[in-house]
Amino acid sequence: MTGFLYIPASICLFGIYNFKNRTKIGYTLALTLLTFIGGFFAISGILLFLLGDTIDMVQGGLLILLAFTTLRRLKTIKSQTFKSWYYLDSFQLNPGTLNEDEVLASCPTCSSLLAVIPSRLTPDDNCPNCGHNLVKYSVDTNEEE
Repeated sequence: MTGFLYIPASICLFGIYNFKNRTKIGYTLALTLLTFIGGFFAISGILLFLLGDTIDMVQGGLLILLAFTTLRRLKTIKSQTFKSWYYLDSFQLNPGTLNEDEVLASCPTCSSLLAVIPSRLTPDDNCPNCGHNLVKYSVDTNEEE
């Protein structure tokens, strides 16, 4: 029975290795694996939620949340900005499109790619996509210790 697990584990490791090394098959495999894993979490969560007792319902709900967060990553990976970064496409990801102090960063809540100036971020800045705070807390650099 454990021999059956070697095939999916090998495919996942192959996908991780190729995605890390930014190969074309790694990108495609990462999208496919995230879709299958998110679907697996969703189906498992729904089955546990519907067919189990109280503890299984809690675990099912958590698996459903995990499925949503896993599938939400697909939007980020499919974005043109991410593809340009992944393939190091200088035509699409032209440094001239960012201002001098700007860098690409992702929203901690929805993972949207944003151009931000790190030194000017405050706890009051919100993501234009989801409306949540971009900065979770403030560190005052002017304080004397």
